Amino acid sequence: MEAIESLAAALEGTHGPVRLPVLIAAAEDLLAGTRHGSPRAFSLAHFTHSKERDDAAALLAEAGVPDEIAQALGILRSPRIGVAGAIDAIADGRKIALSLLDGPVLIRADQANLTLITRARNLVIIENLQAAETLAKQPALQPLAIVYSAGQPSPAARQHIAALCSQAAVTLLCPDADFGGVRIANAILSELPAASADTVTISDAGAWPHKPQPRWPADGATVTGLTRALDSPAGELARACLDRGYRVEQEERIHDAVRRWLSDDK
Repeated sequence: MEAIESLAAALEGTHGPVRLPVLIAAAEDLLAGTRHGSPRAFSLAHFTHSKERDDAAALLAEAGVPDEIAQALGILRSPRIGVAGAIDAIADGRKIALSLLDGPVLIRADQANLTLITRARNLVIIENLQAAETLAKQPALQPLAIVYSAGQPSPAARQHIAALCSQAAVTLLCPDADFGGVRIANAILSELPAASADTVTISDAGAWPHKPQPRWPADGATVTGLTRALDSPAGELARACLDRGYRVEQEERIHDAVRRWLSDDK
């Protein structure tokens, strides 16, 4: 009952155009007894596409709604992170040689007493699983430390990413070139201290040859969100997305992007 009252109180508060639709959708689902299979299923049911509001649980939490509601709606994802290449783990004081396995290896980011370590100079953060798999299979690009962010990274995942960024000399952040990718980049960059943030380069998937996609509606939520992100840490990527007017996924040219970055870093 207290959880429901907290949702009702959140609805009565003052919210922007991003959070309010999520609160309304959550209230409707809760009243109807609807439980979704994932955050993206919730987003697809209520918004334009599956990635638009896959951060619904975080938005509810920011509005003061307890995790109990997100759990009831089926949108509270387990905080996971994928690692590949030159990354190992220390759990309860024991070293686990994850680098010996073909990655990405998916692990719970919120596991107690877990530390991720790398000796690699170059860290690459990838949004999509297939792109991470493709990159891990390229021996000519190794040694690399590779992180698969599994979409919008949880607070625990962002802490591990920040720790790895502090260990690597340079980092390439590779999201999709869309509003979701901009949000992922901002979530990660906002977690980093200034010294680590200065070593991060954001890759624009749309900078490589690609097939143009259908354009976003000029008055839609994506264009609105990207416009608001122009002054954010990932503002340059937001500007590039707006200039193109459509999304570009990272998978097709991820090998070329990383190879060029490594060449430029020498």
